[in-house]
Amino acid sequence: AIDIIPLQETSVAETLAAAGWSTVGVAANYNVGPELGLDRGLEHFGKARSNSDASRFSHVLAGFPAPDTRPRFTYLHYNDGHKPRSCRKPPCEGPVSIYDSELTHLDGYLAEDLDRLRAQAAARQRDLIIVVTSDHGELFGEYGLRGHPVVLWHPLQHVLMMVQVPGVAPRVSTARVSVVDVAPTLLDLSGLPHEGLDGVSLAPALTGEGPSDDRALFAHRADVERWDLDHLWAVVQGDHKLIALPNHRHLHMADQAEVPGQGIQDPTREAELASLLKGHRASGRAASPQLVDLTEEVVENMRAMGYIEKRL
Repeated sequence: AIDIIPLQETSVAETLAAAGWSTVGVAANYNVGPELGLDRGLEHFGKARSNSDASRFSHVLAGFPAPDTRPRFTYLHYNDGHKPRSCRKPPCEGPVSIYDSELTHLDGYLAEDLDRLRAQAAARQRDLIIVVTSDHGELFGEYGLRGHPVVLWHPLQHVLMMVQVPGVAPRVSTARVSVVDVAPTLLDLSGLPHEGLDGVSLAPALTGEGPSDDRALFAHRADVERWDLDHLWAVVQGDHKLIALPNHRHLHMADQAEVPGQGIQDPTREAELASLLKGHRASGRAASPQLVDLTEEVVENMRAMGYIEKRL
């Protein structure tokens, strides 16, 4: 069994559909789709699950009905770069080189898909807002680990976020942001209410008025197969990070210079971070898991991607 999106939570697609938008989505990841409720709110949902290849997205997108007079939301979930990987353009020397070749492969097809969306928007005289982000990073030997195991180290949490809005000049922001900011940002830029969500709208950051530097961000990680066990939690504020371990111990360290076993000896600051994390966990926003059984096909494909381990 695996946890699905809780039924009491409303997705961005559901919010936009209720506001009269057309909504479509394509996913190559077996962890994204109807099995886990991630198609909710999407008028049309397509699977591009052939060896995690971005080249299939254009074919699936072309099969959707042409955009009508409604504004359209398009969700594209690529899987190139995720396990299982292959060398897209030899020679590849080692895991990092293979990973880079996958990302280069993805970039080419992503550009084609974005060109298609731009052309559709231009034909309908509509603006196109683009957000590109990721759900996690990857370890290639750091801390003696590979992939994205159940840990909360910086390389897994620090991911890209790019936002393109017509009429806004390109700039690089150092504001501390989170993937929970994507939903309120999209709704805000679409002129829809976004209050009450976990994140904040990054629309002001596009012109240099980003979130405060002392903003606290939170992270949570659990084994999808072992929800009954204690979970990992973390809070990041400024240059400090606190990880709460299952054995009731804390790791207090510099966020971007983590050295396992070498923490920061600052009891006052540690207590402040622990209080922030305790308040977040007590806020009630963390939904209890709702588990569903998966087909053997989905289980095998998720195992190939490293989500499920073979156990003796």
